[in-house]
Amino acid sequence: MSERLRQAQGPRWPGAKAAIEKVRGQKLPSLFGDDFTRRAAETAVTEMALKDMDARDCSTASELLGSVAPLPAENFGRLFSVLVEIAVKEDAKTPFRLCRGQAA
Repeated sequence: MSERLRQAQGPRWPGAKAAIEKVRGQKLPSLFGDDFTRRAAETAVTEMALKDMDARDCSTASELLGSVAPLPAENFGRLFSVLVEIAVKEDAKTPFRLCRGQAA
């Protein structure tokens, strides 16, 4: 699954970069080039996702990933967007909204 997602991410990087910059409130550094910036962002996002994960959550994460693994990358991206939107829905201070027409 990760290999399929990795292969599909190339053309989506500009949009992902813009979203990360919006959340950060500043541009990503590009001193070492866009490829380096993309890899650094991937690492940072992965670390943020795993930071608060408890070992007790592993079976839930495994079940979720097993369920979505057969989906095409586009569907996985949409599902991820929905999950993020659900997570920030109750937070009035969130710096962004994934859905158009929603005020931050």
